Amino acid sequence: MFYIEVPDIDEEIPVRLNGAFIRDGKWTNVACYSGMVDIMSVAEDSWTTIPVNSYYFMLPSGFKGMVRFQYNNFGDEVGNLLDGKDGFDYSLASINFFVANMPGGEEQVVIGAPMVVTNLGNTGRAVYLNGDKTVARDMFTGAPLQSNEVKKSIQKGDFVTELPQGTLDAALTIGDVTSTVVPKWSKLEHGYRYQVELYMKGSKDGQKGYFLQELVSVYNKDRQQMTGILPDEEYALVVRAFDANGQMLGIYKPITFETASIIDDNPGEDIPLIPDDSDNNQQGSEESVDNSVDTGVVDLTLLAVTLLVFALAIVVILGKRTEKN
Repeated sequence: MFYIEVPDIDEEIPVRLNGAFIRDGKWTNVACYSGMVDIMSVAEDSWTTIPVNSYYFMLPSGFKGMVRFQYNNFGDEVGNLLDGKDGFDYSLASINFFVANMPGGEEQVVIGAPMVVTNLGNTGRAVYLNGDKTVARDMFTGAPLQSNEVKKSIQKGDFVTELPQGTLDAALTIGDVTSTVVPKWSKLEHGYRYQVELYMKGSKDGQKGYFLQELVSVYNKDRQQMTGILPDEEYALVVRAFDANGQMLGIYKPITFETASIIDDNPGEDIPLIPDDSDNNQQGSEESVDNSVDTGVVDLTLLAVTLLVFALAIVVILGKRTEKN
């Protein structure tokens, strides 16, 4: 996000953003070729989304205010977006601003230093800047704001007394519940990011509600495996849909479910029964099997000796008859 003032020249002013990010320890030149940016003038308290076409977005003549952009609108030389799906971490190194169609004369463009907005989910002029999540500030004055002036985003471990109301008609379902659960949803036409929230029922300070156990964001997907499901608990799943500009499109109707006392991680498979015997009994059983094998070997040996004696007797008898003849 950065502050900018452009002169009043009775026509829109094209602005282009280029820059560099550090990816995997290396500099990567990037540009904002398409997508969206948000603008808010000093006289407003809400963001307006405007498109980026062929590198440029158009600022109103005489605009004074903030421009907010997202990393996932930037791409490298071969068009790969910085959306985090390549497994790399990115850090902003530099941003270059190009303002086109400026007339000559004394007209000036004023640009403030870029600021990293930690949280895009806040309403109005409130922002958390440069990694500081402890104090929300007015983006124009820098003044700290009261907690009731800021709409905070949810974080893992948060406690809520009520689940959010579903605002979408699209379906949200779950499959078999083991130590994991996989929610599936119908993708929205402009859906880009889906935020999956797994809550576990509990209480805090005498109030009943839900603790946020897992929080995962996925992109252009219609399902996500959630782990850490425990037996004998009550859970709830909430999925929020956002577009490519970070604007929330709606909330799927939450799903609540209970887990059994024993969670089977292989539903549908036959599980062999284990006898309720002590270790000594099991060892005794193994010994009886070994003895039966040894007895079998002895029996075979006796049988072989008997046959051998019988054969020798026949040979002797035949030999005597031969001598008589």
